[in-house]
Amino acid sequence: MAAHPHQERHCSPRVDDTQNRNLWLFCARPIRLQDNSAFHGVIFAELHLSYLDHLFRNPELTGRNTIALIDADGQWLFHHPEAADAIGKKIEMIALDEEIRDREQPFLGALISPLDGQAQPAAYHPLADFPYTIVVTAILEDEFRQWRFQRAIYLGVGVLVTGLLIGLALLALRLANARNQLAVQAMQLEHRVLYDKLTSLPNRDMLDERLDQAIAASKHAGLYGALLLIELDYLKPLNDAYGHTAGDRLLIEAGQRLLHSVSEVDTVARLGGAEFVVVLVGLKDDRDISKEHALAIAKKIRGFLSEPYHLTLHSVTGVPFAIEHHCSSSTGIALFVGKDAHQSEIFKHADTARRQAKEAGRNMIRFFESGL
Repeated sequence: MAAHPHQERHCSPRVDDTQNRNLWLFCARPIRLQDNSAFHGVIFAELHLSYLDHLFRNPELTGRNTIALIDADGQWLFHHPEAADAIGKKIEMIALDEEIRDREQPFLGALISPLDGQAQPAAYHPLADFPYTIVVTAILEDEFRQWRFQRAIYLGVGVLVTGLLIGLALLALRLANARNQLAVQAMQLEHRVLYDKLTSLPNRDMLDERLDQAIAASKHAGLYGALLLIELDYLKPLNDAYGHTAGDRLLIEAGQRLLHSVSEVDTVARLGGAEFVVVLVGLKDDRDISKEHALAIAKKIRGFLSEPYHLTLHSVTGVPFAIEHHCSSSTGIALFVGKDAHQSEIFKHADTARRQAKEAGRNMIRFFESGL
């Protein structure tokens, strides 16, 4: 094969040596000086295609993917995996032949296989300085099958993860609801244990805790506190005339009046029956002044409790009717200060003063005068 002096490069089609079972490609180009003027000869080269067979077997092809070598006219020169029917046939390229000739950089395209007439996506890689192009193709159905398989996996994983997240969310919600229910039950239990069922005021257990806190505060600040033991007078005639329902409603109303008579830092509790307790804290560091403050609050409480009680009751037939009841109170007061305060003694002194108030004719206020 010779090259024309005015042609820069010439490459032959594939040459089959059937006798020796060899395949060849031949290339030639003229030799010129740097000024590109005089012709000095021809460089001739040959390529044994067994080298391509070795080279093309190295890439790992999956499924029915192929790798091939084509010339500038789109003719198959070499094909791997080996396909004797493919050699020498011209592929129908989606991109124009001129596009392939003109491009020097790899690009993506497609081709129509002359073997089965199926459209195949293809990656083209032109070889620099040679009119050959390496083409790697894939079968759409294989790619779609793999894509569908991967999509099924992703979808399955997505469904599994979504289900797991939903399950965790539901579990968290159930745990939160259970926690809230336990908190509510704990509060209800605490209320039943520490508060009076009828009036919802602190009961004796809660009162003991509050009184301990008041004693500790008195020791810390050096200020007096006071315990008022209050018993409602003339509750029994109301129960005898209208039943215990009427007495219960009066006790509830009396508890509310007591709450409105003192500050939020003080404690109002019910001991049971017609007896209530008020614990006053943070009075003064002087006993006489503290006594005056406690007496003023006790009189205020006595005034609130002596106001008429307007109660709505029901007859045995369910007919509502209203009554008005007057009730007084007897109050015993025990002052305490930190260094001398003991809970049992405070209750004992207040009870002594309460009995003195009742013996004095009821609706009276008495202090325990012996001192702590």
